[in-house]
Amino acid sequence: MLISGLLFLFASRGLLAERLHLLLRRRGALLGGAVGDALGAGVRTRTAWDIQHWFGRGGVADYLPVFGRRGGATELTQLTAFTLDGLLRAKAANPDGTTLLPTGHVLCNYQRWLRTQGVPWEYAMSAHLRTEPTPTGWLLERSELHSTRNPAGPQLAMIGRSKSTP
Repeated sequence: MLISGLLFLFASRGLLAERLHLLLRRRGALLGGAVGDALGAGVRTRTAWDIQHWFGRGGVADYLPVFGRRGGATELTQLTAFTLDGLLRAKAANPDGTTLLPTGHVLCNYQRWLRTQGVPWEYAMSAHLRTEPTPTGWLLERSELHSTRNPAGPQLAMIGRSKSTP
């Protein structure tokens, strides 16, 4: 963070400064979303009245125990991480940018996410078993992601029905 801050300070007012500024804004947006998700995870089904009744007028001020730890992320933060990984996979598969839509790679990554929700690999990746016979990817190695977040949620059903080929 210090290095990118210094680069931003010393960069010319040209393209480098604009790109660094945009990069820092994107990073901040992702971090802010993840922190907000973790803060609200323990009260996401509660009304504003319930939250104020239990936590006071200021609401939740610290991470609550959820998904086996304090401040656990919901499926929304997990899917954001898998979306970004899918975009990186699409860029790696098409570095010259001739294919415009990364949709297939992102959908394939959502099916990878199903593995973290307890869905067997053979079912989650049924459309991709020829090219992905075994679980792959750094996110799948993260043990903290392997905990069902929203078993009745619409995300599981929608992703389970989608079949795509990157």
